[in-house]
Amino acid sequence: MENQSLDQFDPTVAELTALVESTRGITATDLSDESQMAIVKQNRISLKNARVSITKKGKELRESALAFQKAVIAKEKELVAIIEPEEDRLEAIEAQAKEIAVIESRKKQLPYRREKLASIGDMAEPSDEHLLSFSDAQFDGYFNQRVAEKNEADRIAIEHESARKEAERQEAAAAEQQRIEAERAEKQAEIDAENARIRAEQDARQAELDRKEREFQAEQERIEKTEAYANFLSSHGYSEENASQFKIEERADGFVLYRVLGIFDK
Repeated sequence: MENQSLDQFDPTVAELTALVESTRGITATDLSDESQMAIVKQNRISLKNARVSITKKGKELRESALAFQKAVIAKEKELVAIIEPEEDRLEAIEAQAKEIAVIESRKKQLPYRREKLASIGDMAEPSDEHLLSFSDAQFDGYFNQRVAEKNEADRIAIEHESARKEAERQEAAAAEQQRIEAERAEKQAEIDAENARIRAEQDARQAELDRKEREFQAEQERIEKTEAYANFLSSHGYSEENASQFKIEERADGFVLYRVLGIFDK
């Protein structure tokens, strides 16, 4: 592989600087003067050739560097592939040993962890394997979660119990209200019945009074008519003694009194 070095660039910084400095004094006082423009062009081409040479060399060096980079990566992978499996195997053994040590250490904490979990009172009993899988921080998180779940369950249970008692209270209140209303309705029915009985008795008494009043009025009218009739008769000279001298005719509109003025013998 070709050695990579920035010194492979040609021309050097000093040479390029000198080239640029050599062109700084070039000017054109008359742009139509071909000799002046020829000098400008000649120096521009010199600068261009230098630039093209630099760009070409840079591209060559980049391609070479890229090929070298790919070769390095391939070689790296080849070499790593030789040792990595064995490194991984030994690392796995170490990890397994650490895990066993951690498990053994956690086993000593099992009674404490179970006692702490039992204090929650949620009746959950996780397996030993489940508890041994927790680090101290993970166990604290698990414990806090169980406490939060127990608190939430207790809160819900309290709400349900409160709702149940409230429903029972409302049901009892409704039943009592119904009983009071039924009792009130029964008493009102008794009062209404008694009032109806009293009104019926009053109506009956009033009807009897009205009947007697009508009978009295009728009797009074009869007496008055009888007296008026007697006065009518007596005012026309009628009496029991001379009744044979009169004739009484009853018509629809009243009585007509006739008097016998005389009798002519046949």
